[in-house]
Amino acid sequence: MVKTFVFWTPEEVMLLKQLVRERGMSAKKVNDLAKLPRHGLSGISAKMSELGIGNPEFGARFKRAKRIPKADKERFVSFLRGEGRHMPSRDVARRFGIRQGMVDYYRRRFDLHPSSKERCSSLVFRVSHRDVVRALREGLGKYRDEFWENQRALLLELLANEDEPVENPRTCKTCGSAWPLSEVYFYRAKGNRLAWYCRGCGIPSVRYKKRTKNNTAA
Repeated sequence: MVKTFVFWTPEEVMLLKQLVRERGMSAKKVNDLAKLPRHGLSGISAKMSELGIGNPEFGARFKRAKRIPKADKERFVSFLRGEGRHMPSRDVARRFGIRQGMVDYYRRRFDLHPSSKERCSSLVFRVSHRDVVRALREGLGKYRDEFWENQRALLLELLANEDEPVENPRTCKTCGSAWPLSEVYFYRAKGNRLAWYCRGCGIPSVRYKKRTKNNTAA
């Protein structure tokens, strides 16, 4: 696709100045407003820079940004290909004293982003995510325990509000609790029969069967 230059009319320039100076809009906001349909975001941004009406902070930040000297670019790219291939961009940026965005730019430019499999199998990933995995497991375990506690409390509340006394209750083989023989308290198993484990213990029948099989074998 060949890009063509779109000339700015005096009316468009006047409208752009009005939106930027009077309303304090950025190039993105002007583009989102769709008042200049013939020009895209890059064209609006370039025209603002040409007219000197852009955000001065952006220009100052661009000038202050640390860049890799030309003499060190080859060494930097070689580092990304080898030792730093699996290193997080923030660590690479800290090592070379540059912005993280610049590291990501060079990785995109030279196609040096490691695959998901490479990232997950790297030592850097395992060390940096070791605590994350542990915290995730603890959080899931805590959530699971709270869920089943609430579930059991709900069943006890339902049992207390039963109008008629419970006759011939079924005992759950996983938690040992006795509940009315109803699908409100027990799961439906294959063949549309009520399973032998209740809705309040949180232990699937497969785990129970495996556990009892191991205990019997022992």
